[in-house]
Amino acid sequence: MPIVTVEWLENKARKLVKKHWGIKNIPKIVIDITSEDKWNKDADEPETESWTTFGLYHSKTQTIEFNSKVNETRSLKQIEDTLLHELCHWYLHTNGKNYRDRDRRFALELIRVGAKPSGTKVAKQAYKEAKLYKKYETFEIIERAGDIISHRIHHSRKNEDDFRQDLKKTLIEVYNDNQRDEDGDILIGDVLEIMSEKYGYKIIPIAVYGLELMGGRYGYSNLSERDVIEDALTCLGMKNEEVENVLKKETEEIME
Repeated sequence: MPIVTVEWLENKARKLVKKHWGIKNIPKIVIDITSEDKWNKDADEPETESWTTFGLYHSKTQTIEFNSKVNETRSLKQIEDTLLHELCHWYLHTNGKNYRDRDRRFALELIRVGAKPSGTKVAKQAYKEAKLYKKYETFEIIERAGDIISHRIHHSRKNEDDFRQDLKKTLIEVYNDNQRDEDGDILIGDVLEIMSEKYGYKIIPIAVYGLELMGGRYGYSNLSERDVIEDALTCLGMKNEEVENVLKKETEEIME
C-alpha cells in the first residue's frame, strides 16, 4: 500500500470539510510528532485531548496527528474514516461545542457525517444514546391557520442546521420553479414531500389538534406564573371567572 503523507491527508481533509460542513479551512495535520509511548496509553486518559486508537486530536494546538507505523497496518479507506472522526473533534471544538468522545453532541455529529465512534466504553455508550435520541428526534414547521398546526419530519442523520439549510433550498426551489397547485398555492405539505423525496426526510403523521397555550405573549413556557396558567386555561376554553374559582391564591397571599 502507498505511504500516507501529510499532503494526502490534507487533500482528503479539504474534501471532507467541504462536503460535511461547507467550509474551506482545515486543521493542522501531522505524522509522528508525539512520542511512541504516548500512543500506547489508555485512550481515555487525557482530559484535554480526544484520543482514538488510530489517530489523535490535540485540542491545545488544534492539530490532528497520525502514526506512520499504525497507518501501515490499515487501508486508505480506514485511514480516511479515522480522519473524518478526528475532523469531527476539531470542528466541534473550534466552534465551542462539546467535542469529546463521551459527549452526546460529538456522537450526534458522528452519526450526521457517517463516521464511527472510537472503541472506548464511554464513546460506545454515548454513540448508543445518540442513536436512540436520533430515533425520536423530529423537526417542526409550525403553521398558524386558526388552530396551530405542527408539521413534523424526521431524519436519521441530519441535525437542525441541515434541516434549516434543506428547508431554505426547498422553499426557493418551489417558488422559483412555480410549483403551485391548481389554486395557485404553495402548501407546506407539498414542501415536506419534496424534502422527503430529495433529502430523505420521513414525514411524521400530522397531529389531529393543537393549541398554543402561551398565547404568543411569552418567550418561554414557564407555567409557574399565575398569569401564564390563566392564559393557558383560557386557551383551553375556560372563562375568567372559572379560572379564578379553580386556581389557588398566590403563595405570598397564603403566607400572609
